Amino acid sequence: MGSDQCSLVLNLNEPGYQEILPAVRADDPLIDFLDRTQWIVDVDQYRADPEAYEEFEAPAWLIAHPRASVIVPLFHGNSLRAFLVLASRRTNRPLDWETIDLLKAVARQAASYLAEEEAANALSDARRLDSFNRRFAFVVHDIKNLVSQMSLMLQNAERYGDDPEFQKDMLATVGNTVIRMTSLLEQFKAENTEETAEPRPLQLKPLVSRVGENWRRQMPNLDIDLEGEDMCVIANDGSLASVFDHLLQNAVEACGAEGHVVLRLRRQGNDAVVEVEDDGPGMDAAFIRDHLFRPLRTEKADGYGLGAYQTRELVREIGGRLDVESVPGKGTMMRVVIPLAESPQLVAMNGTRGASN
Repeated sequence: MGSDQCSLVLNLNEPGYQEILPAVRADDPLIDFLDRTQWIVDVDQYRADPEAYEEFEAPAWLIAHPRASVIVPLFHGNSLRAFLVLASRRTNRPLDWETIDLLKAVARQAASYLAEEEAANALSDARRLDSFNRRFAFVVHDIKNLVSQMSLMLQNAERYGDDPEFQKDMLATVGNTVIRMTSLLEQFKAENTEETAEPRPLQLKPLVSRVGENWRRQMPNLDIDLEGEDMCVIANDGSLASVFDHLLQNAVEACGAEGHVVLRLRRQGNDAVVEVEDDGPGMDAAFIRDHLFRPLRTEKADGYGLGAYQTRELVREIGGRLDVESVPGKGTMMRVVIPLAESPQLVAMNGTRGASN
């Protein structure tokens, strides 16, 4: 009994039962009796001889129902999961011990199916909630990134607010923030309605350039080095933008306003490589191994402990990887390696997905 009442969930061969059989509360005497005794109740016998079932008290509507004949409790282990109300028997066969034993066997099997279905539904719900919570946490972190950009812009406004070029950049930053916020809302809606955008062919160079130029408005000491020809990857535009946003935000925060950040894009064999390098304080190997990618762990006063974890998960989802090179006192390089759309690795992975579908 997982809820506060038993309600009709299945009706076989009896039209109209949905209206005739109301819910039975979990504290009803019928439920208490079935739970204590585990008896199969012959309603016909009870009508003829109420004393045959001591302390049994059924709802009046059930006893008055002309077709109600047998009540069968469904136990899984020692837990009452539900009960069946069987209609009048089509033959005059008595409800003897042999029939009762058969009904008990059927009841145990039915209860096991119910328990299995409930467990499967609970697992499915838990997975959906876990996915929803994870995605929602990622959205929260992306909002934090946008707030950080806006905060940095406001700090610079105190120094450059009268500069027409800065005002132009500020408007562009606000416009980009509105676009990103709108995209996040659409992503959140898609996750909630199971309409998540599928990865698609994406030209990487314009995306990296757009994200980099937006950050350079707040961080003048950001160098952007985009190598040669464009490269095509299979990814979700918004997710990949979140990856680069996070890496650049961490780099900017690590090295400060007077520091130096480099954003690079290059090709390496069948992979596209995006690097974000800063001259900040760096990290030691133990921190990278034990703490950097653990969710909900952070040393930042205003952090959520999701950025690095989110970034690595998003990169893994498109078949890529995230490498870290860092030396305490010298800075950090975060390297995103993404298979190109025509790479054998990605072609094989997509072929396997297609075969499984």
